[in-house]
Order: sequence, then C-alpha cells, then structure tokens
Amino acid sequence: MSKVDLSVIGTKTEPIVFEYTWQDVVLYNIGVGAGAKDLAFVYENTSGGLKVLPSFCVVPAMRAFPRLGDDLEWSLMLHGEQVIRLSRPLAPEGKIIQVGEVLNIYDKGKGAVYRIRIKGRTEDGKDLYEAEWSIFLFRCRRIWRRSRAKSRKNCSARGNRTGLQHLRKSC
Repeated sequence: MSKVDLSVIGTKTEPIVFEYTWQDVVLYNIGVGAGAKDLAFVYENTSGGLKVLPSFCVVPAMRAFPRLGDDLEWSLMLHGEQVIRLSRPLAPEGKIIQVGEVLNIYDKGKGAVYRIRIKGRTEDGKDLYEAEWSIFLFRCRRIWRRSRAKSRKNCSARGNRTGLQHLRKSC
C-alpha cells in the first residue's frame, strides 16, 4: 500500500534542460493526428515556418516531474487533469529550462490527489509555459487520519476544500 509523504509539498526540482529539434516537433505533431493537410505542422520548409502544437510542452515537462515520495505504487496512480498556460508560442527547435514543483496534496478519503506544476523558460529566462497536473493516488495510507474529522468540519465553511494546507491550519 502506498504511503503519502507530506514532506514533498513545496519541493522543487533542480533546473532541467530539454533540447529538441524540428524533427521532434514533427514527430509529436504527427503522433497526435496532424496529417498531410496540416503542412504547417508536419513540413519544416512550409511558408511561414513550422508550427508547434501548444500541447508539445507536455513532452519536455515530463522530464522535470518532481519526486512524490519513496513509497508510492505507481500502478495506483491515475492522470486526472491537466492545464497548460502558454506565455508565447514554442519555437520549432531550441532549449527549454524547466523546474517542477509539488504544489499540494489533497485528502480524498481512500486516496489522495497530487497537484504538480512544471514551469518552462527560454535560455534567456523568458517564460514559455506552465503545466499543471492533478494525479489521483488510490488506496493509499492516510497519515493525516487523526485530524480528518475536525478538519472536515472546519473546511466545510470554506467551500468543502479539504487540501492539506487547510487541514494543517485547522488542527
């Protein structure tokens, strides 16, 4: 059974560099469904230049995923939600410097939800994207069980938010 490690909340990865070429972009674009009629996404010499799908930022972001704990059973994790915020279009090739962070862990009764954020920047420090994940962990050992009843009562006035940050404040 997996154990939730609350000490990972707020931890960040070291900056991680991801280098990519136009071939990586074309392969990704084709992989998600771009075809011959989408020349701007599959042909590097198209007029106006090769375009990168916004969701491509998920590829480098996976390399900057933070550590979630040592005692996790990854087969019990489920991708729940993802949000991507682009600051500017991605270049057809280049380097991205990224940092991953565990934003929070939420109590869901018989499981937990991890909120993860990866920020990507250009080599000269300009923001490129922010990608956030919600990942569900099923059948985990709750280490905050003792304070759960009290915190649920206190959190109901806050719109039923049961995030551990709120649990800590109410205990």
